[in-house]
Amino acid sequence: MSTYTIRNSNGDVLREIEAEESFFVSTSLTDIHPDAHDYVIKIFLGDTSPERLAKRWRSKQLESTDWYEAVPNHSEYAAFMTYRQKLRDWPSTSEWPDKPPHVYPERKI
Repeated sequence: MSTYTIRNSNGDVLREIEAEESFFVSTSLTDIHPDAHDYVIKIFLGDTSPERLAKRWRSKQLESTDWYEAVPNHSEYAAFMTYRQKLRDWPSTSEWPDKPPHVYPERKI
């Protein structure tokens, strides 16, 4: 989590927001402050290298499929365990960080 400060053209703080870096990618500026379109907002996203972005995406994929490990009798258990292993192995392959594992099992709950 990072703290982002929205200031007006005089440098006055309008609002501070604590959010993940991805928050600004998918959020309308008017959701942050109703007059945001009147201001220049500078956002520093930190390390946006392909490796860092790939690592973040990979972590989210692993996190979103964690629960499958606790349900070994799930019909897609083997497929998800294979997918998760591909995610773990990905950084040591020649496809890192440009080509993520593309075999993502269909989720059946």
